[in-house]
Amino acid sequence: MRLLMLTTHPHLYTPRRLCAEASRRGLAVLTVVPGSEEGIGSLDASLVIARAGPFSFVRVLRSLRKLASRGATLLHTRRALLDAIDKWRCLRRLQRSHLAVPRSLLARHPQAGVARFLRSRPPPVFLKARIGSQGSHVLLGEDEHAARRGVHFLWGLGLTPILQEDLRGSGPVRRVLVAGGRAVAHALARPAPGEHRTNLRLGGEFIACGADAPIAAVAVRAVRTLGLPYAAVDLIGDPCAVLDVNASPGIEGLERSSRKNLAASLLDAAIEASPGAAGGGSSDGNRATWSQP
Repeated sequence: MRLLMLTTHPHLYTPRRLCAEASRRGLAVLTVVPGSEEGIGSLDASLVIARAGPFSFVRVLRSLRKLASRGATLLHTRRALLDAIDKWRCLRRLQRSHLAVPRSLLARHPQAGVARFLRSRPPPVFLKARIGSQGSHVLLGEDEHAARRGVHFLWGLGLTPILQEDLRGSGPVRRVLVAGGRAVAHALARPAPGEHRTNLRLGGEFIACGADAPIAAVAVRAVRTLGLPYAAVDLIGDPCAVLDVNASPGIEGLERSSRKNLAASLLDAAIEASPGAAGGGSSDGNRATWSQP
């Protein structure tokens, strides 16, 4: 098997760790930047691991379609990636599977239902772009005026905002890394002082904590619902609600806090889920999915 890692940022920690772990095992691995796939030779026995971000996922999807048409096997289906990258689609999929999520509103227009939502869920509220990561375009509306300004600000950037209730009073944020159908790392996610986002790049920190069976079960269900081989799940409160499911999880903070080889866990899950492996899916099914217009 040859691994093709499709990413626009091969220099970041997680792609480098995955490549290093694959090389350590003697697996052939090639990093592919979206749009450069035409220069690759034979794709027989190639498994594509996609790392799609909010600003690159369109290019990643196009490259995956081309790679599939040339015979490569895809680890992720198109639907799984779209459902994970689109926060609104993700919330709806989770709700349909009877998983708790924060009460939310998709503001298709700056006036559409915003006043009613703010009356039913008084500020503070979070405002999130429908597509984003690393805390980009996540605002906190401390009062009604700030919330309305946040909606108009995101709309002015050409983004569709999601208003979401603030559940910080219900308990801490936890991040659970799920790989191969089980929770392999647990951590408390704490924001930097004065910051409302827990992202590592914004000064947040992960503090390793003991496994909590009910929370781990919710995280595993969320990942299974979206049809992902692995993902990082953010949960809040007790009983917990699912905040986010990240199909391209960064493992830097979790590896440091847990002192575990999480790159190995992700790679194991990828290989186990790949078509041809025991329990894996059908490569023809993946190719059919990606041949749809």
